[in-house]
Amino acid sequence: MRFLIALVLGLGIAWWIFNRLESRLARQFAPPSSPSAQPPAAPALREDSPDLYTELTQDAPSHVEDESFVGLSTIDEEFTGNNPALDDPDESSGDRRRPAASPDPVDALLHQLRSSDASSQLEGLDNLGRVDLNRDGALRLLWAAGGELPVGPHPDVSIAQRLLEAAEEWLSEDDVDLLRSIYPRLPDGGRRVALRQLATLGTEAAATAWAESLARHGGVLGSSQTRAWNSSLAHGEALFPTALEGELSLRSQRALLLLALHYLDGGAFPPIAAPALHAATTRLWQQVSDEVGEGRSDEPWRWSDEYVAARRAGGLALDLMGHFEDEETSALVRAALGSDDARIRLFAAGAVLRRGEELSEADVLPAAEAPETRAALYAFLRDAKKASLMPRKLRTQKAMAEADLVRWLGSSAGLGHAPDAIELVDSAEHDGSDWHLFRFRSGSPRWADADWMAGISGPWTRKDGPGGSAGGGTGSNFVSWDDQSEQEHADELRGQAASA
Repeated sequence: MRFLIALVLGLGIAWWIFNRLESRLARQFAPPSSPSAQPPAAPALREDSPDLYTELTQDAPSHVEDESFVGLSTIDEEFTGNNPALDDPDESSGDRRRPAASPDPVDALLHQLRSSDASSQLEGLDNLGRVDLNRDGALRLLWAAGGELPVGPHPDVSIAQRLLEAAEEWLSEDDVDLLRSIYPRLPDGGRRVALRQLATLGTEAAATAWAESLARHGGVLGSSQTRAWNSSLAHGEALFPTALEGELSLRSQRALLLLALHYLDGGAFPPIAAPALHAATTRLWQQVSDEVGEGRSDEPWRWSDEYVAARRAGGLALDLMGHFEDEETSALVRAALGSDDARIRLFAAGAVLRRGEELSEADVLPAAEAPETRAALYAFLRDAKKASLMPRKLRTQKAMAEADLVRWLGSSAGLGHAPDAIELVDSAEHDGSDWHLFRFRSGSPRWADADWMAGISGPWTRKDGPGGSAGGGTGSNFVSWDDQSEQEHADELRGQAASA
């Protein structure tokens, strides 16, 4: 009985399996459907699909449609990038497409600045001052500054420089390595900004990056790049001797050695860096000594920018030489006392005294006779307890008043240099103070057509003697001497001082 039951069940199961197989085989080998047949419910993806996003989400319930969009966004982007029809809005149904994203303002800005078209660059620079930056955007500007950029529409201010300046507000100590990494690829203007930014950050890591970048890749140094270090006198061992090991222009050498001098005077210069400082100082002096030592007073040499830079560098080198004790330096300083330039002789005399060596009145006479250096020499000698070396005839208030006016004329507010000739015309007391009226002239090309002009020094307090100072009224209005009387000149110049 059991055998019959099992046989019947087995035959039933076999029949059922046979019917299922027959149905599947029939569907598999059925002839193609006619053109009027309905398409499959789930079509396969095609390369020319007009709206991939719509097809992928058409059956999604409305409450999950946005999630489907987000989940498939990478697929959507992948196919859109390879599908001309999807890139053309005219070929898309547009009913379920994702709206175009707003352009990133930093990307748009950098696109303009990288353009070879000058008008696009100008527009980009204009937009640079308007873009609403955040920390991420500032970092992108820093990276872009170190990339390939055109020179820009303003040759004196590179695009890289402007990018660095725009990002400056967002800089932090964490950006030292980034500034170091882009520094070699920056133009000179960008390097100036990067060095200033590193100095402003002021950390030991920033000092190390500052010094290494300068030594390995060069750069243009000025007061802006050293001001923060001059103020803090921090991290001397990170700055020196590394910064002294590079090859720099005369201007940059001067700025760097002036920084070293400030560290020396402040007791913050590391002793381990003394040999490097000695070598750099000697190198600078040898670079300019022939030029500042030549007697060329009958030529217009002193009006050239090159000579002005050389004499400033020479004076600084001599000032530093006063800190060294070796015989080689002593010989160089003594030789500088024979220079025809009074400013060079002034600094040489100062170096001799700082080294503890003896000076004679003959050694200081040229610097004392020159109004340009007279006041500075007397102040130095007085502080060194050597005021007796100053010739007596030049230790007077009138002599110091002449030096005071020449100092003013040498500034940017005056002629920009010492006058060729200056004469005392009158000294008078006014409201309890002494005023000294002079006339002067200049032989520089800028003032070649000018005649004698009027200038004044004062007010001086008589009781202070030659060691005093004028009360801030020194100056000139550059009025021709022949245009007014002596009294008119004096009254006008005093009135000008009172209203300043």
